[in-house]
Amino acid sequence: MHWLWTARRRLKELGILGMNRRNAACILDRNPRRLFPFVDDKLKMRDLCERIGVPTPEIYGEVACNAQLRHLSVSVGRLTDFVIKPKRGSAGRGILVIFGRDGDSFIRHNNERLGLEQIRQHFSDILSGMYSLGGRPDSALVQQRVTLHPAFEPISFKGIPDVRVIL
Repeated sequence: MHWLWTARRRLKELGILGMNRRNAACILDRNPRRLFPFVDDKLKMRDLCERIGVPTPEIYGEVACNAQLRHLSVSVGRLTDFVIKPKRGSAGRGILVIFGRDGDSFIRHNNERLGLEQIRQHFSDILSGMYSLGGRPDSALVQQRVTLHPAFEPISFKGIPDVRVIL
C-alpha cells in the first residue's frame, strides 16, 4: 500500500487533483449554489456552450417519456456510434457508450453486444431516475460519442479527460 500513498503524494506535488479534491476545491467552493441546477442539466449547458462558442458534442435526440420507447428502433436504429446518458446524471453513472453495430446488435466498448430490448431497458432505467441526482425522474440524451485525441493518451485512463466549466 505504500506505493499508493507515494503515488498520491507525487500527483499532488505535480498539481494534479483527484476527482474529490477537484469537486471540493474547484467546483463547489467557486460556484454559486443557485447555478447548480442549471449546470446539472446537460441540455441547458449545451445551449450555453453554443451561445458562447464552446464546441459540444452533437445531440441526436432526447427521450423524455416511456411512450417514445415504442419508436426506439427508428430513433437509434440508424446510429452506429453514439452515447446514451441521463440528462441530469451524476458521476458518470448511467452512461452507455456504443462503438458500433453488428447486424441488430449494438457493440459496447468491451465488445459486449446489446439487443434493442437491452437498449430500451437502459433508457427506461434513466427515465425512472435510477442515475439522476436525487433519484428524480429524468430524460435520456442520445449524443455524439467523443473520441480521445492522441495528445491525451498519456494522461488519460479509460476514457476522455473530464473538464468542467467553472462559472
